Amino acid sequence: MTFLFLQFLPIVVFMVVDSVIENTAVSIISAVLFTAVQAGITWHASGTFDYFLLADLALIAVMGGVSIATNDDRFFRVKPALIEALFVPFLLFFVFAPEGVFSRYFGRYMPPGRALTHAAFPLLKRMLVIMTVYIVFHVMAILYTAEYSSRAMWAFVSGPGFYLVLVPVMAYVALARCRRSKAAGRQ
Repeated sequence: MTFLFLQFLPIVVFMVVDSVIENTAVSIISAVLFTAVQAGITWHASGTFDYFLLADLALIAVMGGVSIATNDDRFFRVKPALIEALFVPFLLFFVFAPEGVFSRYFGRYMPPGRALTHAAFPLLKRMLVIMTVYIVFHVMAILYTAEYSSRAMWAFVSGPGFYLVLVPVMAYVALARCRRSKAAGRQ
């Protein structure tokens, strides 16, 4: 999720610069430079490169360069859809992965001394399926708004729109967790 949030920030930079300067090339270059600085800060803070952020930087540079060369910002505007579409196979891998692979990968993010239980796998896999479907719909919405909507509508759908619609998904997960806790308490 953090990665998806970080890919939203260059869109904000693009929109702010575009609203002040009203020059697509300068706006795209600003977004690319912002992403490069973002990658540098991440590297400096952690001592390692975030490969997702580097892939985002490469993609934003390529799509931004094509947009500037063709004088058509739609190439830049489809970049969020491309990066999210690349994320879908990653999610699907874990949906269909054996529990051992799933447990080892996600176990790295658990607090020390805690482990994923066998009972958690169905809920986690269901959540990944929901996220995958949600991301596919978001990709389609980005592509549609990149082609047929204003820059402001595209920026909203590409960025905060993702998180605003995600709230019901997270509410579903929280309710499922509460139901499971209540059912376990009755036993």
